[in-house]
Amino acid sequence: MALTRKDVSKLFNNAENLRDYPGSYFPALAIAAKAMQQWREENPQAAAEEDALMAELAAREKARRKAQLETGFIGRGLD
Repeated sequence: MALTRKDVSKLFNNAENLRDYPGSYFPALAIAAKAMQQWREENPQAAAEEDALMAELAAREKARRKAQLETGFIGRGLD
């Protein structure tokens, strides 16, 4: 049975719901990570598109933080 990206996300979300229970959380997280690896191997083009989107979002966030620092109290030396 082929997993969809939505199924993999559900596995990660279910693992996060178990965060307060380490005995259940870490095995669930390992299962989710293995499912993600399988999905990436079965869908290399979709995985590459997701990686590109995440890189773009990270670059935007970095630029936003840099601009915020330069215009904020700390960046202008007003603290």
